This record gives sequence, C-alpha cells and structure tokens, in this order.
Amino acid sequence: MKILVSYFFGKDQIPLGDSCLRALHDLGHDARGFHAATQHPWHPFCRQSSRILRGLGFSNLDLSSRFGISDTQYRSKRLLDEIELFRPDMLLVIRGYSYPRKFLQELQERYKIRLVGWCVKGPNDSGDILDDAAAYDIYFCSHTNIPATARKGEIQYLPVVGVDKLLYHPQPGEERSIPLTFVGGHNLRRGDLIGSIAKQIGHSSVTIYGPYWKRLSRRFNPRYWSSVKGPWIGGAELNTLYNRSKIVLNISSWDSTKLGALNMRVFDVPTAGAFLLTEFSPDLENYFQPGKEIEVWHSRTELLEKIDFYLRNDIARERIAQAGYEKALKLPTFSDKFQGLFGL
Repeated sequence: MKILVSYFFGKDQIPLGDSCLRALHDLGHDARGFHAATQHPWHPFCRQSSRILRGLGFSNLDLSSRFGISDTQYRSKRLLDEIELFRPDMLLVIRGYSYPRKFLQELQERYKIRLVGWCVKGPNDSGDILDDAAAYDIYFCSHTNIPATARKGEIQYLPVVGVDKLLYHPQPGEERSIPLTFVGGHNLRRGDLIGSIAKQIGHSSVTIYGPYWKRLSRRFNPRYWSSVKGPWIGGAELNTLYNRSKIVLNISSWDSTKLGALNMRVFDVPTAGAFLLTEFSPDLENYFQPGKEIEVWHSRTELLEKIDFYLRNDIARERIAQAGYEKALKLPTFSDKFQGLFGL
C-alpha cells in the first residue's frame, strides 16, 4: 500500500514522523513523509505587514490569506502537489497541523484516498477533536480525554508511545556525569517545579534543553543561564544526553493525574537505558512497574525527596534503569502498534 504521512520531518523536528515511516516500511508499505510545517517564503513578511496595517486601523486585513499563501493555504497546496505526484492509497495526518474539512473531502472524492487522522496533541490542547474526526474515515487520539458525546468507535485511543531501538539504546562506557536532565518546552508549571529542583540541588546540576527557556533566562531569570543548554536536541545527541544523565525528569504540560496521556519520553528514556523519574499517570501502569522499572512522583514534595534519594543512591537508581531497559525491549514498537491498524 502507498501511504503518505503528513507531520514534521527533518533533523530538528520531533522524531515521531520518522519513526512512523520506518514502521510502515518494515510492514512492507511504500510510505513517504510530507513536512507539514513548510511556509511560503513570503508568509513571514505578509504576517508582519498585516500586523503593521492592523495597527493603522485595517483590522480585518490579512495579506497572507489575500494572496493565498497563509500557512493553511500553502500547506494544503503543497500536500495536493505531493498527492498528485505520489498517488497514495492512504493519507495519514498526524496532528500537529490539520487541513480544512472541505479540502480533505475534495481530496477523497478526487483521488479515492483513505483518510486517517491521529491527534497527538496533549489533552489540554486538542481543540474540537469531534469536528476534526468527522473529516476522516478513521480517527485516533493519543489521550483518553475524549468527549462523552463521541459515538462509539468514532475516536479510538492510540497512545503516542512506541519503542524505537534505532534512535534510543544504551551506550556502554558513558559516564553518568549529568545529575538531572529535563527535555521539553518551558511553561509556568514546568518552570515552577524546576525552579524548586534547582534551588535544592543547584542550577549547575540541572541540564535543560527546550524552547522558550533561553528566552526566559535572558530576559527575566539569570539563574537559568547555567542550566539552559539549547532550544532543541534530538537524534544521536539526545540519546547520548540520556546515557550521560543520572536522572531524566519528565513533567507533562498537563496534570497527568486528571488527564490521561503519556508523552514519548516515557518509552524513549528506558529504551536508552537511562533512569526515568516521571510524573504519575494511571496509564503508566499499562507498561511499567513504578518503583521497579521506572520511578514516579505525585507531588512537589515527593519529587524533591526522590531526586535527593536517587542522586545519593547510585545502586538503587541503576537497578531501576536496567530493569526499565529490559522491560522496554518487550514493549510494542511502532511496527507493532501499526500492525492491524488503519485497515493495513
């Protein structure tokens, strides 16, 4: 089957798209990726010009839309070109970015494509998934916060986690030289918790990669200067970072005790052979045994206590990291996840 996957692709992008492509290839499909974040070269200029004009009183003026080069318009046109060239049997849209419902209907009518959607946004940032799901033949969601008004089977649960041994694996000989690592974008919740951690163990003991932290440290909070290493890390560099870290901390951008969902780090870190200290979610127990294969925290106090304990107890920490790695090898890969899905 020929499958076109719309998501983010490239060296500095979330690796989910590439993991999905490899899985589809492993299953024998002719799969190709479409980078949905592409912008028209003139779009930034039009956007800035529109802001200036709105400041002068032209409140409804959007130059990008008027010239047909807004993000949605340009993305849709590029996708249409790719479909015309590739002629896929199925379009898998991983959200990320979406497409207008009318546009998807026209694609389906013209090219007889099977449309599959997969919302991988967090449960606090999924928008109107009922309206989005209506545009697809099959629709999946990475969290369980599905509206009660959804018809049975209209939106199916498909967590975003999956083992990717090509990206993540132990690196024997790497010294655990970094006390604590956090990878992810800044928000108020994460900033507040990591501020407490840095106060306890020192900012120089905390390593942070992710967007918006650097901007915050430069403008508002010089305490983060020694902690924030960059806005992005991925690929082999991220795997090495995990292998060099004593503790890899995971903090969701939502309250995972109330909104069920897991992010990719829950599988990635143990697969790398590293010690994962993650915010508790009931969904975790479907994959790992907390306290034996990974470690969890429920509150700020417990988080700080466990960081202190595991930084002082190497044997206990490495025992859990090894058990987590052994368990990760038995968990579903992306190929396993896709087997039997989408009507493949």
